[in-house]
Formats: sequence, structure tokens, C-alpha cells
Amino acid sequence: MTDFVVPMADPDCDGIVDHDCNPVAFHGSSAQAGAPSCLVHPTTPTDPCVLGAKGCSDDAPGQYVCVPPQNEICVPQAACASQCTTFDDGCLGKLDSTVVTHIECLVPADSEPGSCGAASTPDLSGRPSSGCGSSPMIAALDTSPMFASEHTFNGVTLAVGSADGGCGVRFTWKGGAHSTPPTAAHGVLRLAAKDGRAAYLPVIVNFTTMPCTLAAFACVLKDSSSETLWSCAQ
Repeated sequence: MTDFVVPMADPDCDGIVDHDCNPVAFHGSSAQAGAPSCLVHPTTPTDPCVLGAKGCSDDAPGQYVCVPPQNEICVPQAACASQCTTFDDGCLGKLDSTVVTHIECLVPADSEPGSCGAASTPDLSGRPSSGCGSSPMIAALDTSPMFASEHTFNGVTLAVGSADGGCGVRFTWKGGAHSTPPTAAHGVLRLAAKDGRAAYLPVIVNFTTMPCTLAAFACVLKDSSSETLWSCAQ
């Protein structure tokens, strides 16, 4: 064990005495407790977009900054590039679905799932590259998502699970139906990496009046080759 002799007024020796945001960390930062409340690139604009909480930093004394957690939660880079302040349903509504990375599901108008197949496995091979630390979970897209193995969107219950024992995800139309096509619903898929970080992937659930013989239940990944979301968990 090593002992250090430090100034009483500056125990982290960073030269900041008044309004030291984190007195036990050299040029440290500190975030408020609670749900994520902002979006930030941790170091540079080329870093993945992550959820953060408002707090302070020794490098910006007297100012509120967005502080990422130790175990980062990455979201699509389009969220940081937009005017979004939080990653929720309102944010996704501002984003162009043709450019934001997401999973898109189509639910036909059949009265019961399964008549034409009720499972779909979008291609998530190699995402995240470090491997998954736990099973995928799904929730409504809001600032404090309550993740579970299934969620009901406009009366239709979708369940998620591991498709291959790794990071593959299988979507299952577990129950429920719609008589008329409601507006699209927004959810979020949580993919946990082995290193403790996680990726939040938006899920857009679309509904159609056509039966599954004409429009089968399916979930597909809409991705971008420049997406930084996946590098969060490498």
C-alpha cells in the first residue's frame, strides 16, 4: 500500500481548490443521480453517442456538463447529431428513420399470431463484437425504460430472446392483434456487452391491414456502415 502526502485543500492535486467538482479525482467529473438526462460524445465527436447525466467537470468549472457513466450506454449516432436532449420517443420522432440505425418490425392484420409464422431473426451478426453479456431485453422507448423479455405495442405483444446463444436476437409475435392499423409504435432493444457496456437499439413497429399471406411478420435491421453504436461494445 502506498501513502501520499497531499495538500488538505487540494487532495487530488489538480490545482483546483475552489468549486472542485470531484476532489478525489484528478481533473474529474461527477454526475447527478437518477435517469439519464442528456446525450454526449465522451471525448471527441468521433466517439459513440452515449447516454449521460447532467453534472459538473473540473475542466469546466461553474458549468453544467453531460457526464457519461462508467459503463457506457450507446445509442445511434443520429441522436447526438440531432437536437435531441434525451433518448426517448420524442427524440426518435425527430429523426429520419432512413438514416438512424434501428430494427423495423412489420405486424400483419391476422387475428392470431403463428398462422404464417410468428418469429423473425434480424441479422445482428458481429454486433456487439465483444459478445453479449446477457439476453436481449425490450421496452417502450422513454427516458427510463423498464426492460423485460417482452413488451406490448398497441395491443401486440412482442417477445425477444437469444437466437443462437450469442448476440443473435429472435423476435416473436407472442400474442394480440389489431383490427385497424394504428400508428407506428417505438420501442428499444437492449444489447448488453461482456465488458459491462450496452447498446440501445430503437425498434419501430409498423402495422398493416394485409394478412400474413401477403405481408409476413418480419423484423429487419436498418443499419449504416458508418454507425458508431456498435463500436461502444468492442
